[in-house]
Amino acid sequence: MKHPLLTTIAAVLFRFLFPALLALLFGTGPAWATDFYVYYLGGQSNMDGYGVVKDLPDPLAGPQEEVLIFHGNPSADGKAVDGRGLWTPLRPGHGVGFQSDGKGNRYSDRFGVELSFARAMQQQYPDRRIAIIKYSRGGTSIDEKAAGGFGCWEPDFAKGNGVNQYDHFLATVRHAWADTDIDGDGTPDRLIPAGILWMQGESDAHYTPEIAHKYQANLRRLMDLVRASFRSDDLPVVIGRISYSKREPPSWKHGEIVRQAQADYVAADGNASLVTSTDDYGYSDPWHYDSGGYIDLGRQFAKEMIELEKVPTGQQYTMGGGSLVWTSPSQDSRGSMPIGNGELGANVWVEENGDLLFYLSRTDAWSENCRLLKLGKVRVTLMPNPFQKGGRFSQTLDVERGEILIRFKTAEQDAAIRFAVDALHPVVTVDIDSKQPVEACVSLEPWRTQRRELKGAEAHSAYGLLPAGDESVEVTPIIVEPDRIMAGQKNSVIWYHRNERSIWKANLQLQALDHVAENQVDPLLNRTFGALIQGEGLVNQSDSVLKSAAPANRIHVAIYTLTAQTTTAAAWLTQLDAEAMRICALSRDQRLTAHRAWWKGFWERSHIRISTENDKDKALVENINRGYRLQRFVNACGGRGNFPIKFNGSIFTVDTMNHTDRFKGHDADYRQWGGPYWWQNTRLPYWSMLLSGDFDLMSPLFEMFRNNLESRKVATRKYYDHDGAFFPETQYFWGTYADGNYGRDRTELPDGMTVNRFIRYYWQGGLELSLMMLDHYAFTGDDAFAGQTLVPLASAILTFFDQHWQRDANGKIRFDPAMALETYREAVNPLVEIVGIQKVCDEMLALPDRLTTAAQRTQWKRLISELPPVPMREVDGETVLACADSYSGKQNIENPELYAIFPYRRYGLGKPDLELARRTFAKRLIKRTGGWQQNAIKAAYLGLADEAVKMVGQNFSSKSSQHRFGAMWGPNYDWIPDQCHGSVAMTALQRMLLQYEGDRIRLLPAWPKHWDVDFKLHAPRKTTVEGSVRNGDIMDLKVSPAFRRKDVVRG
Repeated sequence: MKHPLLTTIAAVLFRFLFPALLALLFGTGPAWATDFYVYYLGGQSNMDGYGVVKDLPDPLAGPQEEVLIFHGNPSADGKAVDGRGLWTPLRPGHGVGFQSDGKGNRYSDRFGVELSFARAMQQQYPDRRIAIIKYSRGGTSIDEKAAGGFGCWEPDFAKGNGVNQYDHFLATVRHAWADTDIDGDGTPDRLIPAGILWMQGESDAHYTPEIAHKYQANLRRLMDLVRASFRSDDLPVVIGRISYSKREPPSWKHGEIVRQAQADYVAADGNASLVTSTDDYGYSDPWHYDSGGYIDLGRQFAKEMIELEKVPTGQQYTMGGGSLVWTSPSQDSRGSMPIGNGELGANVWVEENGDLLFYLSRTDAWSENCRLLKLGKVRVTLMPNPFQKGGRFSQTLDVERGEILIRFKTAEQDAAIRFAVDALHPVVTVDIDSKQPVEACVSLEPWRTQRRELKGAEAHSAYGLLPAGDESVEVTPIIVEPDRIMAGQKNSVIWYHRNERSIWKANLQLQALDHVAENQVDPLLNRTFGALIQGEGLVNQSDSVLKSAAPANRIHVAIYTLTAQTTTAAAWLTQLDAEAMRICALSRDQRLTAHRAWWKGFWERSHIRISTENDKDKALVENINRGYRLQRFVNACGGRGNFPIKFNGSIFTVDTMNHTDRFKGHDADYRQWGGPYWWQNTRLPYWSMLLSGDFDLMSPLFEMFRNNLESRKVATRKYYDHDGAFFPETQYFWGTYADGNYGRDRTELPDGMTVNRFIRYYWQGGLELSLMMLDHYAFTGDDAFAGQTLVPLASAILTFFDQHWQRDANGKIRFDPAMALETYREAVNPLVEIVGIQKVCDEMLALPDRLTTAAQRTQWKRLISELPPVPMREVDGETVLACADSYSGKQNIENPELYAIFPYRRYGLGKPDLELARRTFAKRLIKRTGGWQQNAIKAAYLGLADEAVKMVGQNFSSKSSQHRFGAMWGPNYDWIPDQCHGSVAMTALQRMLLQYEGDRIRLLPAWPKHWDVDFKLHAPRKTTVEGSVRNGDIMDLKVSPAFRRKDVVRG
């Protein structure tokens, strides 16, 4: 029973403390008077507009007072950067001939698409204020070779003073955004980027087929930069298709090429649309539509924009506050934000009906088929629905605190939700604070509800369990087992997935490792994972639903998770209850303080913050800053668990039910390439963790290999009858090949030989692992790690390479049979093995003698002496590195010879034969970036700043078109979010700033001269290097410990 006095006190406290609570959670911030949804209109003369004002029908002939427009003054290339304008109500006269000096506008007697577009958008969204930024100029091209006398939009334009249409556009946006009160009512307004309209291409179609064929690439790059200038890389784009008046001769010569390029851009982008009605318009001259054409074109632009907006946009990113802000809900899980504590993760989104949804995941939720599954999906519904028309919505990812803050605000309601994954405990918390009392309904939404078989494309997520290649061996169907929901619970929802069978033993038996199977515990069998949901004032409505017993202003929901191998399900339930009780016994305030302290410490370890005065680079720099920060955040959210980061999605995969590509229709357990670890891919996030100081995130990787060392020694002895240990390129977490790679039909294959020829002799990953561990020791000086992990692993790996091949007549190792990575399936003396063994042996010999034995050091010195020379070849009369002495059977797209630059660092700045390495890089066969391609890192190691910048920028500016979150890269070669893609760019950016070798620390080895930066990075010998770069000069350099300053050099 409630005491009346306590009730009164609670009411008073709520009345006066609730506003303070919201201020604490969200910050008071400015009191925004109005949100304006901003659309940018750009292009050439048919965006200028040649419609005649006197032809306008009545609804469009007068001013549209509710719509505001900032029209940048059109200016020619080579003129001083312009973009002058001012915010005014929309009216006729913004067509060709319009001018502004920033103090007043001079209107013309013409109009463009802005009038009918704005009216149609206002009719569609009567509660939304519309604003337009317009900058266009007739006759302009994107390609500078088609500029004629009109100008071009080429971002890298360098003729004359370097100023062109792109600069005038950037200035227009900057001037428009500088006005914080665009409606002049005395209170700040919020400008929300909403979309882009682009009508241009005729000039690019006029000159040569070569220019026309480049249009798609030019358009894609320009639109990416325009999006970036609004700090929203998923803004919807509507393209107006060029057409011609059918008068002879045609107004363009290669228009069909450009028209196809426009269509191809739209098809590839994922958030773009094409207006095709232009073919039906009348013309006032050979180039420009008549008045009716412009009126309809504006309406068609609006129609397509409205369709695109069904996939919400409105993303903002604030570097200073470390927050990503969305100002509109999401359509589905493609609009989710990832968050986690390194072991437990969630994908969080709010749908248009106001419901909060999230997928839960753990790094150790391995199924009986060794698929990494989700724990489940949860929906939180508030009643009454806080998301109302005309209300204000925001979803903020506060990366610095590891929290998601959601706010709904209307005149009557002000509700806030704080979502967090406790940094130190396996629990998710959802805290609801509402000005008006609300009820909450928390529902588990399971999809693994019955046994079913994985077939077709979906079976790829159980990679390795299907037949290999042309094998005709019958395989066991891949069966998904259902989850179990506990019945009859009181004030809680409990569910779990339990493995009552396992592929592990059969996998080892297939690979002739029965002895291992007999002496180890099956790591899949009886593995049980699931969760418990409880909440204050929540009672069971059903076994899978909790609901508020009564409305409340504050509601706390907790989801406790557990993975464990237990003899019975009941034993797992007992452990889950104990874990929940343990966490509940801790003070929430203390847990919150500890949670925020962990994240504060994480971000204080290191940082890279770039800035530039060059307007052309600002959007690119913003993308790089954002991409680096978000990828590092994702690493932390999924990288401290019991297992290494999965390269193909980490723990942040979501369903593809509403995809618009070939992956449509899969549940959230789907990921391409399934559960095994590929070293080529798995390694890439970890190379970025050394300079960032995230050494704790590297431990799960090293522990997995250490745990498998003894079984790999057994496999080496069984297959090859010698000592040492090799690790497969593709392996389950217990260290063996996937069945499909190993091959089930063994009639013509000796034990140990894979049917998969992409990885048959691909064992060099052990060498790279060894070097990564050596670097980890160099940075941390952790003798326990060296003694327990580094030396046992690296010495066994080197022993394998020492004993596996015969020596030739000169006493040199002849690596044959061998391969050059996956790229050439047959190679003799591949470069990767030669430089890898040399580098690892050198670094092992440099360890303190207390960590190794005299016999080991003697072996490693001998092994170095028995290596063959690094292979070379001639290309165009010049000597370059070769991937092997001889090689054939090309089957993949890597540059094996460049492993001499990264990861093995034989060639680079301050080392012999730098020009040899640079020539090799310049003549490399595979020049692309993205996914697991590492050309950006290699460019940085060679001091090639321009190339490194270009590739890092490209990586950080390209994400999945299906997804909203800025670090949902991919799928590229793998899956979404592609952890290779963002991590390669991270590593390259770090190496542009700092490189290390021995005691030497090299600053700014590949840094662009016109970029400023503030940085704090780590280096060997427990060193941190912190400072700033301004106009090429290093400022405020701090090296700790101080004696290491003598080891720092520049360039």
